[in-house]
Amino acid sequence: MKPSRVRLAVHAKDWSRLLTLSWDKWPRETGGVLVGTQNDAGELVVGYVIGPGPAAAHEQRTFTPDHAWQAKQVEKLWRADHCIQYLGDWHTHPRGRARLSSTDVDTLRLIAASPSALQLTPMMLVVALGSGGDVEAGVTRLERGRCRKLRLEVGAATITALSMRMGTQPNL
Repeated sequence: MKPSRVRLAVHAKDWSRLLTLSWDKWPRETGGVLVGTQNDAGELVVGYVIGPGPAAAHEQRTFTPDHAWQAKQVEKLWRADHCIQYLGDWHTHPRGRARLSSTDVDTLRLIAASPSALQLTPMMLVVALGSGGDVEAGVTRLERGRCRKLRLEVGAATITALSMRMGTQPNL
């Protein structure tokens, strides 16, 4: 996988929400959707972390999201701010590695081909959760049919401007 110069920026509070959702289902897989913007430098900036949804199925090695619920959450956010977009998905690999499986790569290709996703270059954040509380994360983006690793940056200063424009995160 060729590395990309693009990064995925996640505010610390959103990272904390994502980890809370992740550990809540451990040792089963879970996941959700990342919504935000792409800045002029092509960097992806997460503004909202959407969880799995109430009808999601969580197993040890698979996760099926509540797509209908997630789509409603994205639509609600988009109605409030037309600048945001669906960036991609996130999910966990309990007791696994923070890299894409072949199923994950197939999912990225399906997302890119789906007109309703409105995302030709979707990304996927994989969070590996170890039994000792270890966390490893990896981000991959599909660009021109190829998977490219992105840099993940978590911190309070990463999306200050976006936070000011978008306001506080609603309860999703």
